[in-house]
Amino acid sequence: MSEPHDPKVTEFAYDQETGLLAKPKSWLSSLNVIWECSAQCPCGAECPSRSAQLGLRYPFEVFMTNGKGWGVRPLRDLPAGAFVAEYAGIVREDFGVEVFAPSTWYTFWLVAEANTREPGRQFFIDASEKGNITRFINHGCSPNLCPIYVYYDDNNPSRGMHIGFYTIRVVKAKEELTLDYSSDFWKAKNARGEYCKCGSAKCKYSKKRAARRLKRTA
Repeated sequence: MSEPHDPKVTEFAYDQETGLLAKPKSWLSSLNVIWECSAQCPCGAECPSRSAQLGLRYPFEVFMTNGKGWGVRPLRDLPAGAFVAEYAGIVREDFGVEVFAPSTWYTFWLVAEANTREPGRQFFIDASEKGNITRFINHGCSPNLCPIYVYYDDNNPSRGMHIGFYTIRVVKAKEELTLDYSSDFWKAKNARGEYCKCGSAKCKYSKKRAARRLKRTA
């Protein structure tokens, strides 16, 4: 569900027939949170409102890309709206984020609309030292994944929030998985003379595009 459950106002986040994320492209510009069914729900393990909590269901491989370091790709076709993996790492409180330069971020903020138990406290996931395959997913200016905040066991960000990566379109076998790293990340990278190598026709952070932006602001 895309909001805390109220049958009068709630829309199911997942297609009730396939269990895939409904309207996946609409989540690219959304900050909504998914509340999946939990152990407190009587619906059972086969409920279509359970996805991220079921973990990996597709085969992936970490491979060496051409010029971008390690990357991740599926070994079979993925449908649009498929759960890929949860972003994993060490959960830290926000005062520790200062040690990370924007250009070297391996972090995701745990931000939610429903953080009512501990107002004023924020947390982030640090995957710089520990994580899973998601830490090897590269940036893409035409991404095929989007991150979504998911709850299914506790609505306390320090314990219960998860970040799931979902496909926003069909991804073919051996096609690299990509995610938008954000403009802040690339502004910091460009300032250090580092540029995007995603290869997309819509690339926003290549050396050529960065030079154009610099020329406009000169």
